[in-house]
Amino acid sequence: LLGWALALFAITREWQDGVHDDDVAFQAALGPAADTSAAAILDNCGEAPCGYGAALVSNVRSFLLLYDANASRAFADDAKRRALFDEHSIFLADDGYFDEASVDAISNIYATLPTRLMEQGVLGAGTQFCTATCQEAFRCDDDTSQGRILVVTKTSFNVHRRRLGEMPENVFRKTTTGPTWPGTPMADNMMSVFRHETAHQFDRTMNPRQQELRTSIAGRCIVDENWLRAGLLVKEGSNAYFKAHHQEIVAGNIGNQYIYSTSTQLEVARYRADAV
Repeated sequence: LLGWALALFAITREWQDGVHDDDVAFQAALGPAADTSAAAILDNCGEAPCGYGAALVSNVRSFLLLYDANASRAFADDAKRRALFDEHSIFLADDGYFDEASVDAISNIYATLPTRLMEQGVLGAGTQFCTATCQEAFRCDDDTSQGRILVVTKTSFNVHRRRLGEMPENVFRKTTTGPTWPGTPMADNMMSVFRHETAHQFDRTMNPRQQELRTSIAGRCIVDENWLRAGLLVKEGSNAYFKAHHQEIVAGNIGNQYIYSTSTQLEVARYRADAV
């Protein structure tokens, strides 16, 4: 099964990259292959990671999503993931790990994002959809090979194996007024990771002026509290971390805080500005 998964992965990547655009025989074979793939989904082809069917089924789903441009057949067996794709163009490649409440919460993230950030950011590399993987869900003991053959699209990100409600997180740690801002509950770690990784995609929307501004902001910051995300749990502290990793500035400050609670982040910013 792993060999089949590898073969389908390679062929689908080539198809997505336009390698077979002029191959008449290849194009003619796509329809029958999609029908066979859809039948395999309906037959509930095994998804157990240690049977190596998990990566194969995931790649079958990818193939169908690319061919059909909708999830009616790729997720004929899963209404929640079907809606996530059809409404927001997000392919959740998690071997069924996330429960229904988690998938609903994930979908809500994309339902609240501006169209520009979705079209130019999350889907901004000319791809039909964005793949969100949970590679750990495909792990078999120490074998992580399946997690590396899940993405056939130009935009993607990976998240941790943690469901909604399993781990609270304080994304406003080290704010001026204490461990949590009054009236704002603890965030959920699963949601924080999805928001963070989604916000990484926003970097594609940045023009040269915005990129220069990001660099300028990093240059002017001196201490952790100069950043709204002052309480990163990293050894070097928030300021040193963001200075060394400019690609984390939008993801860490916009993804983890602004998308979670815009009003709280703006209130923290106003409070600190007034204190200067």
